[in-house]
Amino acid sequence: MSKFYQSIRWRMQVWHGLVLLVVLVAFGATACWFVRSEQLNRVDQELRRRLVLLAGGAGPRGGPGARPPNPGGPELNPEAGAGRGPNRGPAFRLPAGQRGLFEESERGSYYFVVWDAEGKVTARSDTAPAMVPPPHPGDFPELALPRARLRGGELPPEERGRFGLPRGRGDLRERVGMAPGGERAVVGHSLEPENAELRRLIVLFGIAGGGVLLLGLLVGGWFSGRSIRPIADISHTARKIAGGSLSERIDVADAESELGELARTLNDTFERLQSAVARQARFTADASHELRTPTFVILSEAQSALKRERSSAEYREAFAVCQRAAQQMRQLIESLLTLARQDAGEIAPKRESARLDAMADDVVEMLRPLAREKGITLHVALAAVQLACDIQQMRQVLTNLVSNAIEYNRPEGEVRVKLASEGRDVLLTVADTGVGIAAEDLPHIFERFYRADKSRATAEGHTGLGLAICDAIVKAHGGRIEVSSTPGQGSTFTVRLPV
Repeated sequence: MSKFYQSIRWRMQVWHGLVLLVVLVAFGATACWFVRSEQLNRVDQELRRRLVLLAGGAGPRGGPGARPPNPGGPELNPEAGAGRGPNRGPAFRLPAGQRGLFEESERGSYYFVVWDAEGKVTARSDTAPAMVPPPHPGDFPELALPRARLRGGELPPEERGRFGLPRGRGDLRERVGMAPGGERAVVGHSLEPENAELRRLIVLFGIAGGGVLLLGLLVGGWFSGRSIRPIADISHTARKIAGGSLSERIDVADAESELGELARTLNDTFERLQSAVARQARFTADASHELRTPTFVILSEAQSALKRERSSAEYREAFAVCQRAAQQMRQLIESLLTLARQDAGEIAPKRESARLDAMADDVVEMLRPLAREKGITLHVALAAVQLACDIQQMRQVLTNLVSNAIEYNRPEGEVRVKLASEGRDVLLTVADTGVGIAAEDLPHIFERFYRADKSRATAEGHTGLGLAICDAIVKAHGGRIEVSSTPGQGSTFTVRLPV
């Protein structure tokens, strides 16, 4: 169950369902509110129309000579008023054309009750409830609505009537009115048909909303499953890579989406990881191979010297062989330690202001005897350059590049060392006229233990780490080292350092 709650897909589903449910409920509530408002507005208009008709029949009180009621309104029943005192008004009698307004119908019934000025009921419809409270002063607003204005005419102030605001009593909706003579009337309507209609609408909205919610959840589940499918593929591929299958890659189906960009980034990471693991494996194998040869030499010489008694000269010769092998091992171990520390960032360049031209000239003079021994001519063109660098590390770079140019040169060849400024950079160029480097070897020339000339023997003292160390030192100084070569014509190494 906890895995269910932790699933991104089901979290998306839950949030999608909640949002959809809130939207549907808000829409349904708003629609029902509008429908209810329209129902009450329609009922209020009908109540007002009927109240106006009733108010039209409430003329002024008096004896003989009183003005007859307004034509078209409820008629007074003279027989109903016989025998009553002068302060008692006659009863209402609706004309035949208006009685249908207060009869039962499929839309419910309207009713009315009329009170005289003393609070006695003078008329009521057959559809009126048994208990209808008479109007009280709170039912009438401040604004008086004249009857004549409703009929398009004008009456004196003493003959104007007032209409109250709608009031509700349970399922009943009523409006009250007051005639100039003091008579009061209530016209009402039962809201049961409207309530039943609203209930049917709510049920309809509930069924439709449930269907929309179910459909939305199904479609949302399909979309969410489709959306997180690349994540599942990424997880599956990552598990296979963690299990040792470094050649696996993520299939980038939608390259333009955010997940496609993530997949490309992870593929690049996996590519670098595979390359790093391959380089590490090759590095370990090469280091073991490089150390195995001098170790074998030392063991062989020691075993040979211990088999029998030898002369001091023979012992000295065996010790000399062991010493050369040990020196080669020490050089290799120191180079490996240097690279390891640089990879770990433990050896930061100790920058000091130095004359790079003087340093290069000193290195060339130190290697000139080696060049003379091999018949190599050294040409130097050094511009005066001041550079903040690690003097020992930069000296090591110069020594490795110039010694390689001498070592891999042809007899009677040339080596040209040039130092110049170019904008805000310093350019150091070491060019030779040697055997050159094949095009397939150029991308790997700065890799550790890589030798372009496979025929060179380890016994010559080459470990295959010199150019790798040069590249690491130059990068630590914020620069870069490049090489261009033509087989049979020579190679050119260019070191670019920022001033």
